[in-house]
Amino acid sequence: MLDEQPSRAPAQEAVRPVRSSSELESWVSELPDIASALKHDCVSFDQLLEAHFGRDGSGRDPHDGRRKAYAAVYPRVLEAFQQVHGDIQKIHYGANGSGVAVTQRRIQPSAGLIPRLPWSAAFETEHQIHIRFDVAGTADVLDLQDRCEYFRVQQFRLSPQYIAPYVDRLFNASSAVLRIDETNKDGLHDWVKASGGVLADVRDRYEWVLNRKARTDYLKGVGYGLCGVGIGLLILLGILGLVLRGDPTVVWCMAGGAMAAAANAMLRLVQGTPTVQGEESHLLITLFGAFRPALGAVFALIAYALIVGGILPVKVPSDGRTLFWFVIGIAFIAGFSEGFTPDLVQTAARRIGGTPASGSGAQRAPSGHGQ
Repeated sequence: MLDEQPSRAPAQEAVRPVRSSSELESWVSELPDIASALKHDCVSFDQLLEAHFGRDGSGRDPHDGRRKAYAAVYPRVLEAFQQVHGDIQKIHYGANGSGVAVTQRRIQPSAGLIPRLPWSAAFETEHQIHIRFDVAGTADVLDLQDRCEYFRVQQFRLSPQYIAPYVDRLFNASSAVLRIDETNKDGLHDWVKASGGVLADVRDRYEWVLNRKARTDYLKGVGYGLCGVGIGLLILLGILGLVLRGDPTVVWCMAGGAMAAAANAMLRLVQGTPTVQGEESHLLITLFGAFRPALGAVFALIAYALIVGGILPVKVPSDGRTLFWFVIGIAFIAGFSEGFTPDLVQTAARRIGGTPASGSGAQRAPSGHGQ
């Protein structure tokens, strides 16, 4: 077990404090090389145990150098994990030299000017899981090592009730695989199979939480985008007040497009079809969400210019109140439907560029309509 391992390390190899993350990486990088050398030199399970702990029948220790090197490096790695990643909550040092470390570190919610959304309270705790199969003694464990040699969830905020049961199951199954001794070799295959199933469950849960976090970030971005568009429209209303001659219809049009775009984004989230993947950067996902209301406002402005400006053959109401709601309706359609405005632009381009004579008269007829 873990408390027995430091006694095997050479006396002159004291554990030094880790100075940087690069030093930790250099120590960790030594483990696979030493483990690989042990694995290739030992053709059987018994020889692997002999190479790591004891001597062969002749009284010699053919792998004494590698064994001492491994015993010297491993405590350093444990010490480094404790300093860089917080307290190691559970650790198992297998009889064949394999190591499993599960670390958890709680963090405090970051203070900011913008309050947290209610559903983001589930991401208050950061769990870091580091699991490494350094040495494998049988073909079954080697297969498990190939599939999940370095499975980790790092620097990701999620609630304990989501991941804690999976961490416990994963640790228990992995430690059972690594706890290889003479009395339990027959049951090794079943434990390996069970561990593979647990790892698959953890991967599924991790992807589910990633997608949920992505949706939260995207929705926050939509909110930021609405605030930005609102501030921009207020500034536009103040600067262009003289040009618009006191008519704020275009501003209301852009506001309606932004709100429709936000409604479209929320509808997609409710339907379970996010427009971004959870593996993307959180900042990038938030920016995507912020761009959506701005894009809706621009689309609404373009539709307003094409229809009310008489470029497209659409009958525009002459009454002021009816015209206002007509513009708001066009803005909502343009903001909610991403393909509406591009279709209008293509139609306007074909109309301006020239159309067949049979349709030219019908298309020029409504050109006298205006505000």
